[in-house]
Amino acid sequence: MGAPWSSCAFASLLFCLLSAAITQRVKVLDEVTGYLGQEVTLPCTFVPTGNEIKVSQVTWMQEAAGRKQNVAVFHPDHEPSYPLETERGRLRFKTQTLEDATLIIGPLRMADEGTYFCEFATYPSGNEGGITNLVVLAKPTNTAEAQEVKASNLELPVAVCISNRGKPPARITWQSGLNGNATVSEVTNADGTVTVTSYYRMVPTKEANGQRITCIVEHKTQPQPEALPVVLSILYPPEVTIEGYDDNWYLSRNEAMLKCTAKGNPPPTEFIWSTANGPLPKTVEVQGDILLVRNVDASVNTTFRCQATNRVGQVSTDQPIYVRGEYRGESMVLSVCGAFG
Repeated sequence: MGAPWSSCAFASLLFCLLSAAITQRVKVLDEVTGYLGQEVTLPCTFVPTGNEIKVSQVTWMQEAAGRKQNVAVFHPDHEPSYPLETERGRLRFKTQTLEDATLIIGPLRMADEGTYFCEFATYPSGNEGGITNLVVLAKPTNTAEAQEVKASNLELPVAVCISNRGKPPARITWQSGLNGNATVSEVTNADGTVTVTSYYRMVPTKEANGQRITCIVEHKTQPQPEALPVVLSILYPPEVTIEGYDDNWYLSRNEAMLKCTAKGNPPPTEFIWSTANGPLPKTVEVQGDILLVRNVDASVNTTFRCQATNRVGQVSTDQPIYVRGEYRGESMVLSVCGAFG
């Protein structure tokens, strides 16, 4: 048979049992999550264990800077009071009863986050309460866009992705088949939210222009990651070619034509035709990127030059023209080949 309990051990056990019973009379949630700008409910009810317990007042306190501050008080002989309220109606009791102290807060601010104490003043057992931790989340606004840069041999930021005013901070990554890397920075705003900015960096080449990469933003308030596609915009000067010369311009040929084809970013907006020796022959007609020769004569036996311009630069290319004395048609070539058959 074991040794009998000492009076000290019995007293300790009795204290624990009484404490547990008191705690069970106040029903709260350990943690409640709310969203910036929305309402949140902090449940708190008192469940008496007998008619001998009387409640005279309920009080909500928030712990700030290591001390408790009253934020909501209800006494049946007075109107509810909200000592720290700066915006009327932002805090209110769900019901004005002594058994239900449930508190509604909204619209939520980041400063509302913290530890809250719900306390009932009872007789004869004294004050009884529960603790709730309020977590305030902020859903960020996510955007992504290309950074317009010129083609270069240096690594530059070609895209930016911003997750603005979120809490906790968002996680940003990139999906890309290009040879690049990302930088990430965070800024804590005055209201406690965090803005996360990520730049995608690479050596910008004209081949990368128009390529698609994707910014992926993960955040606690989002049911799934948000994918933001970005089409890169790499600026480069025109690449110019002249098309239409078939090496068969002969005297008196009608409607011969050259076309100046140029691609660049941005697209070329101006085409200037000339010759390597200066001005154009009088027998040609310019229609933008088209050079039209109504009737071929000796004056077009020259080198035509086309210059294309965009806001990055000007590039030109030449096309020599050889005017022949007669038509070199397919039938003539076939007859010559047949003579040696």
